Amino acid sequence: MRLTEAKTEVEILKQGISIKDQFTIIKKNIQYKNILVIIGESVTREYMSVYGYPLDTTPWLKNANGDFYTNVISPAPNTFLSLPRTLARFDENKKEAANNIVNLSNKAGLDTYWVSNQGRIGQFDTPATIIAYHAKHKFFLNGGDYESARNSDDFQMLPYIDNIIRSKENKVIFAHMIGSHPNPCDRLQSYPLNFNTGNKIIDCYLSSIQKLDLFIKRAAEMLEKNGKPYVIFYFSDHGLTIDNSSNPVRHGNSYRENYDIPFFIIDNKSKKHRLINDQFSNSAFLSKFSEKVGIEYKLPLDGALNLDNMIYNGTSFIDYKSLPSSKIIDGKM
Repeated sequence: MRLTEAKTEVEILKQGISIKDQFTIIKKNIQYKNILVIIGESVTREYMSVYGYPLDTTPWLKNANGDFYTNVISPAPNTFLSLPRTLARFDENKKEAANNIVNLSNKAGLDTYWVSNQGRIGQFDTPATIIAYHAKHKFFLNGGDYESARNSDDFQMLPYIDNIIRSKENKVIFAHMIGSHPNPCDRLQSYPLNFNTGNKIIDCYLSSIQKLDLFIKRAAEMLEKNGKPYVIFYFSDHGLTIDNSSNPVRHGNSYRENYDIPFFIIDNKSKKHRLINDQFSNSAFLSKFSEKVGIEYKLPLDGALNLDNMIYNGTSFIDYKSLPSSKIIDGKM
């Protein structure tokens, strides 16, 4: 995506800050005291052992009770394009950010928190920070651009989450990770390098996913300890290209794995580990979220596209199924 196009898209999205959302709440029966939405970064589903990867990258998740969706695709191959199409009812013609998940939660009477380990500002603001603007409470661990977040540890978000969980209000916490973003070796901090595929950068990538597994485990333990009904949603914004080239972990838009993302829901009522084969685009996240939480809403007809099998590759919409698959790197320990 060219810089001029990115700036134009952000300026259009910024206009949505002052535009009132169009949600009408028809009915609400909120099922949870604590709702945690973990927005992951750069995790390709095929590299998680919970989805069958042969190396144990997700030791906790592979045994956790919850609904694990095996065929979810991201709307686009990078954070900038994917998140507004995930977190908002994104009309490709209007490109408004007002009809987003934060405003829906606000209108449903939930307290809203945005906790981010990504930089707040940069050469231009990002769609994620524009949507975060609507949260009642905002905590950016890094006030600068993405580069300032290079060596920031996602574990630093956990004390914020723990403190928020203790508040009395019914709430939604949006936790935006830096996750496995290239260069993945920068993401580990003190977390050990637990794999040996023969390529250190790929080993870092796999270890960053294992670190994510521990992050979610600790968040779940906090919620369990609190004793109130809770639900955790997790998805990654997009996948990556992983291979044995000189730049083995990178963004791309030419393979299915650039769009293959993990998506799962864990709540205090989960009694078994379920793999669910439903295939859908995460542009449907708003409806998945509201259905699970207990919010029924309507929006005016806005011409939004049916994107079940479609992805936006940065220049045009194409059929996800038309893309080839890349070889999965599964070096042995």
